Amino acid sequence: MKKPTHSPTSSRGGFTLVELLVVIAIIVSLMGILIPVVGAAQRKAANLKAKQGATSLVTAVESFFSDYSRLPANNQSAPSSDLTVESTEPIMSVLAGINIDQLNRKEIAYFSGLEAKGSSRNTAYNGLWRNNNSAELYDPWRKKTNRGYFMLLDYNYDNRLDDPFRPGRQIGAKVVAWSSGKDAKWARSNPKRGENKDNVYSWF
Repeated sequence: MKKPTHSPTSSRGGFTLVELLVVIAIIVSLMGILIPVVGAAQRKAANLKAKQGATSLVTAVESFFSDYSRLPANNQSAPSSDLTVESTEPIMSVLAGINIDQLNRKEIAYFSGLEAKGSSRNTAYNGLWRNNNSAELYDPWRKKTNRGYFMLLDYNYDNRLDDPFRPGRQIGAKVVAWSSGKDAKWARSNPKRGENKDNVYSWF
């Protein structure tokens, strides 16, 4: 009786343990390469959105000035010296076309961006949150403090602003804007170091 023969080309069933471990090792190595790349791309995208938000704020303020020959403010008692305000204050409602305290009688929306993400005002981020009576603008990061943008406005109308981050230097502008970045921190010091290292600025 002949013994059954097996073709040398017959296929095996499944992977061996060694082959499986090799495949897993390759996948882990690829993930180790891709995760930092994806993270860097996400950071770059968020920074770009923040830059666009800050620049759009500056444009909105300049357009408001062109129409009203004055800068927008939080109320009728506008300051007479340069002041830093936030895009979570009433000034944002004025820029969004809401006639707060008769400050935007034409009700023109000088700023109209993407709708903020998040389920409520307290969790909103990355866009404009508004209802019939108010509007607030948030930067791209989910955070608990400093969620909006900062604007320094030339309320003494000399077309000069003291640079908030470089003492002794002046900026020839009516308004500048910045985001405190993902860490939600900023300080009046070197614009690229310490708490300011991830800030995003409209003017450089």
